[in-house]
Amino acid sequence: MGRHIVLLLTLALVAAGCADESNSVANSDSPTTTVGAPATASGISDEAHETRPLFATPVWTPSAVNPLAATLELATIQAVELRLTATAGDHRVTTPWTAEPAQEHTLPLVGLRSDRTYDVRIEARLPNGEIDHIDSSFTTGALPENIPDLGITIDTDRAAPGVTILELNPVQAVRDGIGNPIIAVDSDGEVIWYYQSQVIAGAFTGAVSRGPNGTVYAQNHPFGAREFTIDGRLVRAISADPTGEAEITPIEGGGLNVPYHAEWIDLRTVHHDIIPMPDNTVIFLSSALHEITPEQRAAVGCPPDDTFEWNPFSDVIVHMDTDGTVLRTWDLWDFISFDDLPGNFLCQRQGIDVTELERDWTHANSLVFDPARRAIIVSVRHTDQLIALAFTDDLGPQTGVRWILGEMGTMPYEGESFHHTHGAMVDTDGSIVLYDNGNFRPGTVLAGGDAAPYSRAVRIEIDDESDNPAEWTARQVWDHVLEDPKTGTPAFAPFVSDADALPNGNVLVTHGGLGGFASFQHAHILEYAPEGERNGDVVWELQLGVPGDEITVYRADRWESLYFGPLWESP
Repeated sequence: MGRHIVLLLTLALVAAGCADESNSVANSDSPTTTVGAPATASGISDEAHETRPLFATPVWTPSAVNPLAATLELATIQAVELRLTATAGDHRVTTPWTAEPAQEHTLPLVGLRSDRTYDVRIEARLPNGEIDHIDSSFTTGALPENIPDLGITIDTDRAAPGVTILELNPVQAVRDGIGNPIIAVDSDGEVIWYYQSQVIAGAFTGAVSRGPNGTVYAQNHPFGAREFTIDGRLVRAISADPTGEAEITPIEGGGLNVPYHAEWIDLRTVHHDIIPMPDNTVIFLSSALHEITPEQRAAVGCPPDDTFEWNPFSDVIVHMDTDGTVLRTWDLWDFISFDDLPGNFLCQRQGIDVTELERDWTHANSLVFDPARRAIIVSVRHTDQLIALAFTDDLGPQTGVRWILGEMGTMPYEGESFHHTHGAMVDTDGSIVLYDNGNFRPGTVLAGGDAAPYSRAVRIEIDDESDNPAEWTARQVWDHVLEDPKTGTPAFAPFVSDADALPNGNVLVTHGGLGGFASFQHAHILEYAPEGERNGDVVWELQLGVPGDEITVYRADRWESLYFGPLWESP
């Protein structure tokens, strides 16, 4: 990013003395600025002085990766809970109270808009319930140039509340090696949070998810995955260790390198998705190479000029402990027959992790843990399948599958078939919402028919509660199909994209790769209040990308707040 964040800090503090600044170690990419002078800023009388906290000098560290965020370090004489309120004009951000009293505080301040000076009130709640405070101020920086203009239409009464997370891919910026930003947008269409790794320029960062300990996880392809705080401080860089000899090592500036290795399978890098589990372990997508025979290679039917003796790699779901120990793996090679279902991309010599000698067979692109089913639900793009893998107490390589939907499915399915899906998720009622990209949909021109290709969001209701799997069924109960207003044709996104069920019953649909490779790439994101079996009312809408300024969106999500995890008091 390389942009300097101006930090203006004027402190009014109640203090017997100032903290020793040598005790604060700043990230090498994040200069620390501290300015202060003793003053009284509390309405509490002097007679109560001994019962209220004395504030040491606050230390603010601007984020190295987010010009809209900073980290506050503050000591108080007594153990208290803290709350921050930042105000700039008519924009105000108030954090929750911290969950536990403490004397040493490290808090993120996020959710702010760019190029504004905020007055920040730091409040302390004493054990007797009284409130003390000090005041400060700082100015946020400018947003990077790879953030597009956002014109959001919203029905605030019907849209699900919260902030919208957008995983942007500005096409030219990515080609120039600048990389892709992840942003959060508020209900006014203003950017209030930003993340892009500075450590590894050009890495694709995406598939963000919130962890139970208050951190954020994201893939960082092709280098692995990252865990970081909401204000951008790196916690862990997770990467494959082919040798099994690498150790956990500190990273200059903060965080740890955490390698992973399994004795029973040669794992490659993290790709597409990483999900924290309730116990702070993680599951993620990796892959493994498999050797096939010349006869199997010939049966795939690649063009005559493809004379390479290539081998396929399958996707492997990995369950990893916090120290990099691989607890379980599910290799899709063991669940899908390569000979019966070779997919339709094995003759492609380019793609994610693809070479002339190593070909992408299954291309799984999302996973989610379903605690009610004790299963991991995986979207498998190239074989047009949705697979529920059994999660057992046994460690090591796993072999159990609960069910398969789609090609070679294991239970009856009533509804339109899905093709090259993305972003499958499990709603609270057990139904599954996914994005059906529609590549090679029967009857469309890409499958030899006459109809235009189209993509859609789908909700599938699954009845698998019986003890007898023969009684299990699945049926489509809702879908969404859009006419692309920029082309006048059915919306067709042959890659990326997403669909999410929201807590209020709405569905957030991300047509993230419209135009594909045949037209200019653009995105159309809509939130629907579903009615009937198709579509419904649009209550939130954003369009991105025009010819000459193309953009795609990997995923979009709606978070209730940027303040989450055990640090904060529950609402």
